[in-house]
Amino acid sequence: MSEQVIDFIALDIKRWNVDRRKLKIIGFFTNRDEEFEFSLEVSARQPSEVTEQVVQKCTHTYSDFLQKNKIDDNPVIKITNEKSLRQKLNGHFKKFLNELNGAKQKKTQPRLFDFTGFDFYKEKQDIGPLPKNLQFFVILNWARRYYEAEEFKKAIDPLRKAIKINPGYGITYKWLARSLKKIRRYEEAMKYYEKYRDVDDSLDAWLELAKSYRKGKEFDKSEVLYQQILEKHPQEREAIIGLAQIKYARNEPDFILLLDKLYEAHPNWLKQWLKEEFNFRIYTLEKNYLTPVQAANFLGLEDALELTRKAFRNDVPSHFHPGKARLSFFKEELENWAMVMNRFKSSPMEIQTFPDKVRDIEEETPEDNGEPQKTKTTTVSVSKQDRPLTRVEQILMEIRAKRKNEAERLENSRKSKNS
Repeated sequence: MSEQVIDFIALDIKRWNVDRRKLKIIGFFTNRDEEFEFSLEVSARQPSEVTEQVVQKCTHTYSDFLQKNKIDDNPVIKITNEKSLRQKLNGHFKKFLNELNGAKQKKTQPRLFDFTGFDFYKEKQDIGPLPKNLQFFVILNWARRYYEAEEFKKAIDPLRKAIKINPGYGITYKWLARSLKKIRRYEEAMKYYEKYRDVDDSLDAWLELAKSYRKGKEFDKSEVLYQQILEKHPQEREAIIGLAQIKYARNEPDFILLLDKLYEAHPNWLKQWLKEEFNFRIYTLEKNYLTPVQAANFLGLEDALELTRKAFRNDVPSHFHPGKARLSFFKEELENWAMVMNRFKSSPMEIQTFPDKVRDIEEETPEDNGEPQKTKTTTVSVSKQDRPLTRVEQILMEIRAKRKNEAERLENSRKSKNS
């Protein structure tokens, strides 16, 4: 038997039921080397009762961890500053339950945004006297508050502080990379995705980096990472989907073979993914632009307004230009989208396309001078990033060129035999 010390960090009241007086609580504590999470549902009767159940759940969670990992079969768990913790928790739950009781009397569901979160160490509090490893988890918790509230700009400074204290904790780099990406600091975000992979070396870290390269249109780098992931995890769905998206972006028709492979193994998963997250885009040099009116006619919809609604619900692949407040569509993307949705039965009804209705469609669109101009289906160029190729990109381009030449040679051979 030995004494084990833990530090309580924070909790969140995630759900509550006014009539049944039930609370769903998520809590966090640390043994100063790693963070632990626990959850429990409690009856919201007296603040002292809720506090007692939280403290007991905290100690039982750590005791179970010690026994499961054969560290200590009969530990005595001590919470740092337990008396102060109980007082603060009691006050927090008292406020919350008063609000809950008021809501029950008014027969309304309360909006308790000010009372759902509890931090034992406040952000304005001087935590300098605390041990460095405890400081790390306290600051990480402050960052988590901002991150989960989608206040990404506010999360950046505490994340940087946390990394400075403990540069070997991977999740901090992931949160920082995502926060930077959300405020459009893409180049800096990419560096932290790479750092996350280097420090953590987990499947999640590799997938995050591959995805960030793909979304940054660095397809060759992303392709190499996805292939490396699949060497270790051949059935990893996110890696297979990522490769399919890269092939789609290059307008390579064999993207469909990867989706076929997924459908064979996980049909329901793929159907749901296509329905909720189909975000394939083509980034080849040339593709056919359609105005909203032309795109609506191409899909056999009654008007462009119906198409616009679908586009903003992400039901139809489209491109939104915030500066011009304009939606645009591309014929190849709509064709492939319809083909994929029909092939894997991801739409309640078969999606039909009507290319003949687009050929002579004209739409008046205002120009800068206010004069209307007739717009027809046009082929537009999409420029590549003007940068030198990396060695990996050069190798991949050489491989694709060889494959293309071999395919052309076989096709010419077939034609010559038939003739």
